Amino acid sequence: MGYEQVEVYVLDARDGSTPIDGVLVRVYDSAGKVYFTEATTGVDGKAGFLLFTQQYSLRFYKFQVGFSQPQYIDVLGGGGNAFNVLASPHEPPVAQDPRLCRASGYF
Repeated sequence: MGYEQVEVYVLDARDGSTPIDGVLVRVYDSAGKVYFTEATTGVDGKAGFLLFTQQYSLRFYKFQVGFSQPQYIDVLGGGGNAFNVLASPHEPPVAQDPRLCRASGYF
């Protein structure tokens, strides 16, 4: 038992392979009450942490991107602690007629 390198990859759910950068990833204990650390994904969609071997809950934040919250991970000894997380970016609707007004979001 000890600390292990953990890598979290945030990917677009539409194709499952396109990385999403600029996502804030926060790490909490398994109950979601004790905050440990945070990191922001880079252009490769990866956020890296050095975590003790136990279960954690992760929360994700980025404007106009949806996530399943929270997501749980088990950090195991011996390496191989890489986790893929799927995200759903919001795409505004495309107007059928560019002369007409369109609105999207929450009203």
